[in-house]
Amino acid sequence: MSKFEKIEQVIVEKLGVDSSESAKILEKALIGGEITDKMPAEQWLEERFLPNCVVIDEEGYSKMCIDALKILGTTAATDYGGSRQRDLGQLWADMTRGYLGELAFSLFLKNKWNIESELGHEVGAIEDFLPTDIHLVSKKGEISRPPKINIGIKTIKWNGIWLDIPGDQFSHSDVHVVVKVGTGRDHLFAFFKKIVTI
Repeated sequence: MSKFEKIEQVIVEKLGVDSSESAKILEKALIGGEITDKMPAEQWLEERFLPNCVVIDEEGYSKMCIDALKILGTTAATDYGGSRQRDLGQLWADMTRGYLGELAFSLFLKNKWNIESELGHEVGAIEDFLPTDIHLVSKKGEISRPPKINIGIKTIKWNGIWLDIPGDQFSHSDVHVVVKVGTGRDHLFAFFKKIVTI
């Protein structure tokens, strides 16, 4: 077994993904420059990839689905600013994936630094939500307050390799975070299938 096959196997075991997903994660880390001579694959796995993974449970997924559904009617259906219009199911799935990335980062803050954070998932004016995806933060025993910096969170799928900041969005936030989310194209409907009982 090669070192890459061993790494893929560890990813399968730790994340519960299938071998094709594990291979994709490793391939994109190589293509995206996460794995280099200075950051060999084994070191990437142990020091960068695994320590930065968080798991979202069904309750968290359900909440992000509902949060996305609440503002779906106020969201532009254009696909990445082009002329193509997404149907309601695609729009809901895309928005849910974005919210899952925000939740994952919120869980990361909690796990790493015990920082509680609140996401801005309400209907409102775009200028109130554009600068930051984290709207309130607190540590145990503190009163929640707005963060001192504006944090923009961009969610990509496993096959993503870069942070794309469209239009003027770069100037709205102080910090930009990319979160890879392990959801497929059919994640929303796969979730519905799982929770439906016959």
